[in-house]
Amino acid sequence: MIHDFELDGPQSPEVPRNPVREPSPMRQTFYVLLAVGGSLIAIPLLFTPTYCDWKAARRTQCANNLKQIQLAIQAYEQKYGTFPPAYTADASGRRMHSWRALVLPFLDLMDPIDYEFSEPWDGPHNIRLLNRMPGFFRCPEQKHYLIGATNYAAITGPGTMFPGASSVRRSEIRDGLENTISIVEVNNVPIPWTAPIDLDVRTMSFEINDPRQPSIGSLHPDGANVVTADGRVWFVKDSTSPKTIQAMTTIDGGELIVVEDL
Repeated sequence: MIHDFELDGPQSPEVPRNPVREPSPMRQTFYVLLAVGGSLIAIPLLFTPTYCDWKAARRTQCANNLKQIQLAIQAYEQKYGTFPPAYTADASGRRMHSWRALVLPFLDLMDPIDYEFSEPWDGPHNIRLLNRMPGFFRCPEQKHYLIGATNYAAITGPGTMFPGASSVRRSEIRDGLENTISIVEVNNVPIPWTAPIDLDVRTMSFEINDPRQPSIGSLHPDGANVVTADGRVWFVKDSTSPKTIQAMTTIDGGELIVVEDL
């Protein structure tokens, strides 16, 4: 409400101390643009996922990467009768190619990778492929990473699904495909995606996200994704017993595994 005031001295026409003026056309236009702009900013905010939603979405996308990788491994097995070896080796025992290179033909890639098997993984042609790593080999949670470094590794070594240069048949996985870990997330091990390097049961920690030595780990809160030989993806919590993880790395250890412990 606007009040009129008595002025000292001679009477003057009564006027409001703060008279109301109609805004100029230019100012009216500014107000309209300001209101519209504010609406355009506010509307997306109403529908923008929360931080937790983004975290969950990236974890789901990471799980899908592992699913697609395991499907490629299964397609390899269907064609050749065995799962791919952890790596191939030449006559002198030198590691030549990773399982990741072997399953490339079975991944649904929009941009096929022209990997050359006539030279080692770090040969003059193949080394240039480091910056062409398929998106399937990178966790979306990984914002800052070395060029060509993958977030996924096989569990390798004696008694595992990937013992080394030799291959495993489905019938040899006597613990059951659903009880045997195939590929896992890694966070503290920078592995070039074409390199024949993975997690070795003889040197790794079976504690999830162990900061002291190579282990299963991720940037997801509270755990990491793993995929079993049957293609199912599990989110393994940090609190999971190392004994349970170790038991799931073997193909015929005969251990009793309680999946609910994951």
